[in-house]
Amino acid sequence: MQDYLPSVDFLIGGVVVGLILAGVSAYFKRRKLYIIVPKLFSHSELSSSGQVIELNVRNKGARTEEDIRVALNPKLSYEVIASTLPGLTVSHGGVIHIQRLSKSEEVSIVLTAEQGEFLQDSVLSISSKETKGEIKKKTQDAEDTTALEAAIVLTFVFLFMPAVGYFGGNIIMEEIVPKMNTEVERHQALKASLSDSGWDDINRFVDSDTFTSFGGEWPFNVSFPTRNGELLVFSITFKNKTAQVMEVSVYTRSVFDDKEFYRKNGYWPDDSVSSFLIPSGAEVQKSIETYLPYESENKVVRFDFFIETESNAFNPSYTWVFKGE
Repeated sequence: MQDYLPSVDFLIGGVVVGLILAGVSAYFKRRKLYIIVPKLFSHSELSSSGQVIELNVRNKGARTEEDIRVALNPKLSYEVIASTLPGLTVSHGGVIHIQRLSKSEEVSIVLTAEQGEFLQDSVLSISSKETKGEIKKKTQDAEDTTALEAAIVLTFVFLFMPAVGYFGGNIIMEEIVPKMNTEVERHQALKASLSDSGWDDINRFVDSDTFTSFGGEWPFNVSFPTRNGELLVFSITFKNKTAQVMEVSVYTRSVFDDKEFYRKNGYWPDDSVSSFLIPSGAEVQKSIETYLPYESENKVVRFDFFIETESNAFNPSYTWVFKGE
């Protein structure tokens, strides 16, 4: 049964081929909205002081175009005298509005232009609700996909696509997949190392887009404490390598209640830092005290971090355990 299973290279090559086919399909189904200015009549019985112009708007795409607007030189005065669609008019700003053109539908418009000379570049633009069209000077330029164009695409599909799929699959397998695997392995190793060091609730932060700014470096470091009587003093370093301002709060807890320290000394230990900001690219160091008498048998301190950026929030924690005598 295993012999009949396709290789990973084959599957990836198939995906590449599928993407190319989708691109070819999108190419042939692309929106193609054109306006052609093939005829300019300099003499007409309909207008003694102006010109008669014939415009041709064509939807050669595979989808219906709606709310089509043809912008003409606004310095001239226009009047529609004939069209293949009813109800077409020109606004005072020189804009012709066509409500809808179905696939492969076209409309011819004959109008007069006065108070100036109408040139082929007097057609400024054509657009619809979904696309910006093109101005063509020749009817041939707005024809459907030519036989030569179709032949080139089909030749590519049948002759070169298998090779593209094969080599594309190999490139993905040899270049991209190993890099992805290396990145995953690096993150897994970092998570394991942090967990062994006492960090917890770190997965969401390490797996986030925010952490990619740190280049794999853990941005927080809790140093070994110094003692100040019955207080342990920890120094914490914070690095912000993101492009955003970080807001950080840190709270500590030990096996002893701070109320006992307050009864003895009349003040509370400085066991937290709240809502301080770290600018992008900055490094900040803070000191935190926690009540933990020297004679305590269980020298354990927990740090709860609350980290916020403009786009995310994280809550890792760290447990410090004294393993000496």
